Amino acid sequence: MSVLTLNGLKAAEVPFVVQGPGVNTADFKVTVFASGLDFPNGIAELTDGSLIVTASDGSPSYFSGSGRLIRLVDSDGDGSADGTPDVLYSGLAPTLTAVCTRSDLVFTTGNGTPLYIFRTDTDPSDTLSLVGQIDFDYSASRNYHSHSGLTLRKSPGFENRYDLFFQIGGEENFAESTDLVPISSGNVINVSGSLARAAAHMMTLQDQGTHFEMVSVVQLASGLRNASGFTIHPSFGDLWFHENGIDGLVDSNEPHSADELNSIRFAEIGNGIHDFGFPDNYTAYRTDTVVGGEGIQPVITFQPYGNPQTGLRSEGPNGITFAPPGFPRGLNGGLFIGFHGKLFRGGLANDENPVVYADPETGDYFHFIKGQQTGIGHLIGLHASSDSLYVADVTTGGALLDGAGEGCVYKIESLAPVLNAPYRAWTGGTFTNPFNETDPEDNPDGDTLVNLLEFAFGTDPTSADVSALTWIDPVIIPGTPVVAHALPGEGTDYVARFLRRTDGSVSYAWRFSSDLTDWECSTDAPSWYVTPTPIAMTIDHELVEVPYPFLLDNGREARFFQVAVGLAP
Repeated sequence: MSVLTLNGLKAAEVPFVVQGPGVNTADFKVTVFASGLDFPNGIAELTDGSLIVTASDGSPSYFSGSGRLIRLVDSDGDGSADGTPDVLYSGLAPTLTAVCTRSDLVFTTGNGTPLYIFRTDTDPSDTLSLVGQIDFDYSASRNYHSHSGLTLRKSPGFENRYDLFFQIGGEENFAESTDLVPISSGNVINVSGSLARAAAHMMTLQDQGTHFEMVSVVQLASGLRNASGFTIHPSFGDLWFHENGIDGLVDSNEPHSADELNSIRFAEIGNGIHDFGFPDNYTAYRTDTVVGGEGIQPVITFQPYGNPQTGLRSEGPNGITFAPPGFPRGLNGGLFIGFHGKLFRGGLANDENPVVYADPETGDYFHFIKGQQTGIGHLIGLHASSDSLYVADVTTGGALLDGAGEGCVYKIESLAPVLNAPYRAWTGGTFTNPFNETDPEDNPDGDTLVNLLEFAFGTDPTSADVSALTWIDPVIIPGTPVVAHALPGEGTDYVARFLRRTDGSVSYAWRFSSDLTDWECSTDAPSWYVTPTPIAMTIDHELVEVPYPFLLDNGREARFFQVAVGLAP
């Protein structure tokens, strides 16, 4: 491990507030996680929860010197990294843009740089071990829109095998690309072939323990000018990516076509080459006119927000990530996208550099962090944890030629109540109908049970049914709580029965009343309290029963029964 000495490290202030339709700023804590960094960009998470970030060696220009991988740790959880970063590896090619991790592996690449493969040590602060390098040869074509985006997944159905997704952009702004880019390696076995431009690719690598072997590399998509950012849907496995539109033909800062958000469904990944239409098919900027109309149409096109002529601009998407699941409702199901804007400009001179929240379900989007603000350069490095969004500003002044030491990483942490992991996993399950309205208080099937009650009692949130729980030993049919005659020897005439989750993800309280007005609850330690008795089991629930008390503490007869539930922390 080595320690990085920062140039001119000083305390920095957050230069923005989060905002937008339905956004409550009080739901978030925004901190400067790290400042004084040299061109930070790609962000990922190591096994101990610390961050690994791409950076440079302190050379004045983003395009010179060498690249580094640094580690940021917040040991006291105050929202700011401790001291100076650890340097995990140095001497890499400059202009690193992306980093991904899985288990003890780290993959990183940049604008036309090699793809590097590292293995971590037992201690995440120790220097990484370089175990593979794959080179891309742009000598026969323009090094324009070279590869820069990267994400990965574990190959479905295989052990120690990984699929890497990246682009090789078109070599022209508004024309076909015919040249190929050869790949090679001196230490990854079986690397060969030439890759198409204006395309997205999937490279599959096998970890053999002592070395890596390329299993295959396939073209996933064509007709992409420069799809410079990729991410995988955390539940469904779909591949999502943005596409940089065609630059202006007269004024390069007035785009000819709109930037896009696109996807390839999980079942279609690697199943043929999907054509997204560039260069002859696109959506015109400002007018939203579809030109050509062939190829796969985008999920969202990014026009000026508000008014197409005078609205807020967002141009040059680079970073992309799915929202933290712990963000507030309405901000936890879509994607965050960082826009670079004008290449060498920042602050008030860059009116194209927001962080946008986009909802693929509705097609809506808005500027979560507005662009054109003093102290903001290029907020394009994005990473989502369970409850926080990390945002890297490559250089707060926007100057890529002399902006070393001006990079920052911000942490946007949700203060809203967090849905627990079992509930989040349940919302990604298989039900009778599509399950899109997944907030605990939503009621997509329109019956009297909101999702939280469906989760608590084991019923289907997409099928309207309020039938009572049925138990014909050993068969249990989930339903609403019931009152039943007690079994012989139970010492009471009636019992209340309900299903209770066994994983502790839901709290249950039951109460009795004589008149539906005055209730006595189990949580108040009444004299009649009896611990529920489990009498049967399902996969996720146990069937429990509690005896009806003869008399309540107010001296009245118990006639009515209710169960209240809540999500556990």
